[in-house]
Amino acid sequence: MRYQDRLLSLLPAKHPQVARYVCRELEGLFPHFDSERIVGALDAEAAATDPAACLQAAVSAHRYLNTHLEALYAPESWPAGPRLSRSMDLANLEARRELAPGGPRSDTLPRSAVHLLDSVITALVGVIPRVQTSGRQRAFRTLAHLPHGAAADIARKTLVKEGAEAGPLALLALAANCRAGKEEELTKLAGHLDGTWLYPAAIESLALAPYDAVHQFLVRQASRATADTAPSFAAAFESFGAFGVLKPLASLAARGSGWTTLQVLQSLGRLRNEKALDTIETIFWRQDLPSVREAAVRAAGAIRAEASAGFLRTALAGELPPTVAARALQSLQTVGGEPEALARLAAPHLHSSDPELSVSAVLASLVGDEAASVKAIRSLTRSREPFQRAQGAYCLGYFQGRPSLQVLGYLAKKDADPGVRRQAVASLAGYETTPTLREILLELLREPDLATLPVLASVLGRADISEDAGAADALVAAAEQLAGKAEARRLYAPLGRIDNRTASNYLADRLRGKQDPEELLALLEAIDLRGTTALGAVHEAARHSDPRVRAAAAVLLWNQGDAGGTDILRELLADTTARESFQAALEAMDRIAVTGIKLAEYPRFRILAAKLRENVEAPLYQDFASSELSLSVPLERLAMAYDPNVKLAERVGWRELDDAGLGQASTDPLAVSAVGRPSRIARSAAPPTFAMDGMDAPGTDPRVVRFFVWVAGAIAAAVMLIAVLGVVRLSVAALSGPVSRIHAPPAGSP
Repeated sequence: MRYQDRLLSLLPAKHPQVARYVCRELEGLFPHFDSERIVGALDAEAAATDPAACLQAAVSAHRYLNTHLEALYAPESWPAGPRLSRSMDLANLEARRELAPGGPRSDTLPRSAVHLLDSVITALVGVIPRVQTSGRQRAFRTLAHLPHGAAADIARKTLVKEGAEAGPLALLALAANCRAGKEEELTKLAGHLDGTWLYPAAIESLALAPYDAVHQFLVRQASRATADTAPSFAAAFESFGAFGVLKPLASLAARGSGWTTLQVLQSLGRLRNEKALDTIETIFWRQDLPSVREAAVRAAGAIRAEASAGFLRTALAGELPPTVAARALQSLQTVGGEPEALARLAAPHLHSSDPELSVSAVLASLVGDEAASVKAIRSLTRSREPFQRAQGAYCLGYFQGRPSLQVLGYLAKKDADPGVRRQAVASLAGYETTPTLREILLELLREPDLATLPVLASVLGRADISEDAGAADALVAAAEQLAGKAEARRLYAPLGRIDNRTASNYLADRLRGKQDPEELLALLEAIDLRGTTALGAVHEAARHSDPRVRAAAAVLLWNQGDAGGTDILRELLADTTARESFQAALEAMDRIAVTGIKLAEYPRFRILAAKLRENVEAPLYQDFASSELSLSVPLERLAMAYDPNVKLAERVGWRELDDAGLGQASTDPLAVSAVGRPSRIARSAAPPTFAMDGMDAPGTDPRVVRFFVWVAGAIAAAVMLIAVLGVVRLSVAALSGPVSRIHAPPAGSP
């Protein structure tokens, strides 16, 4: 099971602390072929009633949207599409696009984008007081993406006027738009909320304003954090690594509950600081809650230092719960080291009854003991249990070779279980594009399987496959075959990525005259991914009665540098009585804000970038850029991307023409015809759980507990011994009387 799937299975969470932990984990994942599921899950959690959980989900959605859209619009920046072949140390988007080595990037284009959106921002700020509370909160989420003085002003005024009732997301907009010199206003407001139900959310929001003054405020306040606020402080400190936060985090862990400790471990792992390892080890040995220990080994693996490897090896030598052992093996694989040594540690778990542990052991053994891995994978893929075959298909995504491709192709096409077929297609996404892979994918497309079509369409939309002209013909043929079915719309996006006349003409023809809103939404998305199109049909869609279609057209027009997009958004915002219109406008504004402010320099947006540069020469822009209403691009620290099997993903994938490959080295390749045999190992398909027992109690050191248990036992033994001796003594005394009388001489005898 992918780490993403494991996390998503925990949502929606009944416990707000579970939601907060999972949301923070989700924001640090690599974008994959279905990363829109992460965006949707975070959006849903952002509507939570608990203010801290709501704020954390909104912050995570705010951060992850950048990464999601980058992968969506610029797949060439992610080699081989969703293969996850880049380093796990995903740099901040701003740092990755420096104009010259050693020099910071200019903020001219982002400022220009904000200027062109000025009328829409002004319109949104004007209607906020008139919309319902839920709509207002969603509006503040959008304003957090827009570095504009009006966004900060409306958030501040709302909080001052309505107090805590304004809700947590006004804090998000205020913190995200805080510029240097305004930190005192932000921290003063957070301080005023101390003791209210909104205070944890206020602390959480400060993560989007990583200034030294804010850091000093957090350090002071954290020294008297309560059980309710400590997790928020632990989460907020992550953004202040440059100022030194190891001591405050260690202090919070030492006196906090299990929930606080989980947040501390997340922050320590993301700091990527080897000095944090001492605190991580202390927490691991101090607390024996499975969730805490799992987070500890996860954090140790993120640091990727030799000391981390030593700690993880020591941890694996002991008795660990299956989920902890699984995460420790994944972390040790991430850190690196001798493959043979890792395989020896994994060997006892290859046939574990716990599915996650057995799969982690298989993947940890791929390089160091391939024969053992082949045997375990064969056991999974031949099983009569669908869940086990799906796990085997997952492993084959990393165990790459011609035999693996054959088995995956068989499972994807002929397995009776739709879950197994979906996983097999998803595993194919991890392979380099070779003639054999292309043949398998196109064969699957000739007879479309509705269960696997969403994943198959995503794989076919990869940049390297889209260069194949034959893929366009196959996609069009499949779309025609599925005409009239909702599933056909899944094929539009990969067609949008193909730079081919057949694909272009098909999408343009489908767009003209269409009225079905779902069909139009899919077509507009596909054309938007394409990057260039005749805009006549798009303007026609912009007049559609469905506000979602009009908003999608606005996004496409904005990305093409057409001013008509902002006009549409203002019209949608003006109708405050129509909730659907307002929501559609906000979602569109989120998207165009990210593309205009953070992605405009990518080749995909060359038309938009040209429009932004042209705007810089306008006198109105000069006035705007020098005014107090225009803020610099806000500071924010994006989470480091993570995948538990990143080391395997970073390996050069199997290439069909190579003389040697990971799968080809096997002398006993996997047999396609073997699928369906019984497995002797019983593995439960139960979904993963989150250990909650004892999480709200302060942490206790099991070594200290064992010492006191030993002392108590010794004292009890001593007391028992004294009691026994006393009883014996009393018994002797009681018996001495009768005995003396029996042996006493008769009366009167000498």
